[in-house]
Amino acid sequence: MIIAAIAMSILSCRKKDIEPGYFTQHSGLVIGCPVGSRLSDWRKRVSFKNRTLRLPASDPGTFVVDFRYKKILLSKDSVSKLDNGSVSVSHLDGGSFTIPDMCFLESVFTCNPVKVTGEGPQQLKGKIVTSKILFEKFSCGAASVNLESPGKVEVLSSEFKDNASITGMAGYHGIEKSSFENLTDQIRSDTLVVRGTSINNGSLFLADSTVLDDIEISGHLTIKWNEYPNYGAKIILKGIDFDKLTIPTYGVDLIIDPGQEYLKKVRLYQQVINRYKEIPDQRKKYDIQYQKMVNRYEGSVFVDLVEEHWNNYGYDKNMIFMNSVILMMICYVINLFVYPRVLHEGYLMPEFITADLHVNEPNRFKRYFYKGIYCLIYTGFIFWGVTLDLEKIKLSNVVLSGWIIIQYLTGIVCLAYMANIIIGR
Repeated sequence: MIIAAIAMSILSCRKKDIEPGYFTQHSGLVIGCPVGSRLSDWRKRVSFKNRTLRLPASDPGTFVVDFRYKKILLSKDSVSKLDNGSVSVSHLDGGSFTIPDMCFLESVFTCNPVKVTGEGPQQLKGKIVTSKILFEKFSCGAASVNLESPGKVEVLSSEFKDNASITGMAGYHGIEKSSFENLTDQIRSDTLVVRGTSINNGSLFLADSTVLDDIEISGHLTIKWNEYPNYGAKIILKGIDFDKLTIPTYGVDLIIDPGQEYLKKVRLYQQVINRYKEIPDQRKKYDIQYQKMVNRYEGSVFVDLVEEHWNNYGYDKNMIFMNSVILMMICYVINLFVYPRVLHEGYLMPEFITADLHVNEPNRFKRYFYKGIYCLIYTGFIFWGVTLDLEKIKLSNVVLSGWIIIQYLTGIVCLAYMANIIIGR
């Protein structure tokens, strides 16, 4: 009987022609969403007999039935008073309702948005299926609810003083400025945003995009996959103690929100790097991001570019061998434009001067070829030379002599890095 009623309510949200439905009595509220006729017509045709509510073939909108007091509430725009003074809004067309104390919300099926607010019961149980669900300025003790919405499921400025178990599905799931004593949130969503919220202990299902912003965790919070894990999901971290957070080890891309304060970013990066210290690939990824962030903050853009392209922030040391050869070839190309002048006015090497004088090839191509070879060897002697004879430097030409010293020092630095790599192996 209950299954038939649920099916009829869901179908009523999608079609104009609605078959009569039945809702049997349960310990709480039953809300449906029949559409198709005016409220006054529906009031005349609804019947309640033998603890069973019979719905007409077509109805105007959301209705609320309170089986606890055997009273059907049909107020379209206002709040109806129950016999004992508890309050319930009977029509949920953009409105809200306050659940009577110690009452259970058994089932809610409506095409209209549902908003739950006010002081709730000591224990809340039930199910809500609708286009949008909003808990705003709501307070209750324990809660065990199933919430399903293709649109949004939001919890704003609400308080759950005991165990709160929330299950279901949503396109967007948001929790903001709320507090939970013990939260078990198992809503499968595309986007999850938790902001400005305090949680003692709890767990959340990981969404495709998860934002954790300014969360105060007293105990521990676990972010875990649902039964259909989406590897490559993103978690954006801002203003959160990462040491109190457990996330899947693999398949998650952590993003430190760049919009937060610098010191908070530093702390988060250090916590993340420490978490992955035993997982080299993950540690490398976040350490590189951290070093890049620090360099850019300190205004060392040039240093950052050098560290990135020299040895990838220390993680790809073999790059140094290739980069050293590239630096030498750059020096060689520059020397080609000043060769053989650099021999006489920069760094004097008699053997190369003699060899250059004997290049008398009538063929221009061969002449340039030999000079190119001599220049390459000359550059290699300077760049890879362990020592430099200061007596051979011609200080009369400051530019060329300075250029010789730059090549030599660059080569010494490259040799030192390469020696360190070889010794380290």
